Amino acid sequence: MKKFISGFMILFLTMIVSLSANAAPGDLFVQLDLEAPLVGNDQCSILKVMPDGIFSEFVSFPTILALTGLDDCDMDDTGIAVARNGEVYFSEDQSDSVIKATPAGALSTFVTEAQIIAVTLEGSANLSNGMVIGPDGGLCFNDRISNSILKATIPGGVVSLEVSEAQVQAVTGFSTVNLQGGIAFDCAGNLYITDNPGITEEDRDSILVLTPEGTLSIFVSEQEINAATGFNSTDLDTGMTFFGDSLYVNDDGACDCVLKITLDGGISVLVSEAQITAATDNGGADLEGGIALNQRAQVFIGDDGDNPDDSNLLMSTSNGSSVSLFITTQELEDFFPGFDQPRLEGSIAFEGVDACIVADIPTLSEWGLIAMAGILGIAGFIVIVIRRRKVTA
Repeated sequence: MKKFISGFMILFLTMIVSLSANAAPGDLFVQLDLEAPLVGNDQCSILKVMPDGIFSEFVSFPTILALTGLDDCDMDDTGIAVARNGEVYFSEDQSDSVIKATPAGALSTFVTEAQIIAVTLEGSANLSNGMVIGPDGGLCFNDRISNSILKATIPGGVVSLEVSEAQVQAVTGFSTVNLQGGIAFDCAGNLYITDNPGITEEDRDSILVLTPEGTLSIFVSEQEINAATGFNSTDLDTGMTFFGDSLYVNDDGACDCVLKITLDGGISVLVSEAQITAATDNGGADLEGGIALNQRAQVFIGDDGDNPDDSNLLMSTSNGSSVSLFITTQELEDFFPGFDQPRLEGSIAFEGVDACIVADIPTLSEWGLIAMAGILGIAGFIVIVIRRRKVTA
């Protein structure tokens, strides 16, 4: 019986460790734009950041040039997404292509500019921040030249039109369309799209929603966002993601804040500019570096900095009560010597996140208490059973 108890305790502890591992937040992939006055040409990089903030270079400038055959690399207003199998898809602004990286970092061209032009019938392409893998496994992304949402099959990279400029014009009533911001799917398969037309000084931004049946409508308007934030200017041209029952959106306008928008249309400021500047010591925020949530619902924000233009990757608690530095501009400069102010102007994305599975994840100390209570309770029950058997024997 003692062997049984020991074996059971080992099994129980193994289960706890396994559950803790499955609740791990995963690695974060970060697009970085490198302005190089001391080097001579602009470069770019993708960092892989572990949950403890330790980072390494996942995709380097030379490997991108070896693939594209160009002299420069640009990850300003570009997108990134991570598939369930660990493949990373990202856009690059010089080649105007979508590139695929294996989990080991080997690169290949997934979608070429020529493929995009063949679908949009434009003279060129300009891929922007929006990029997400949909419920059907296809990769959706923005093209700013055609102002459309495109979809590429995975595998294969066969490109088709998901949302056209004409569809957006018909819904908004504006002739100007600018689909350069984030896109995101909810758990029901609805696709949310930010439109930043810039028609007047009041930039009539909106978030649109496309149902699985193909119906496009306005989800929230700029007027509704301004009423919630108290500002009179909204700029939804950077990042957006979905987690649980809400959209998380970078507002790079007067608010310079992170919005949380529930699926019933409730709008609130999750992280304010004041919270961001308190963490960075900058004179202002510039939320151009994307937004992503890990499985623990912690919010990560790419702040490109304002006065001075010092980029910092920030981490917020799920309720926005606490904002802290996750990667500092000094760490980025130390990692890339010779570059003047590495910039967070692209996008960020986590691996291994299921946005539709939301649960309270106990901390390690809580797991320890749970494990201890469970083991002691079961062991105590077995001891009582053994004593009863001895008494009745």
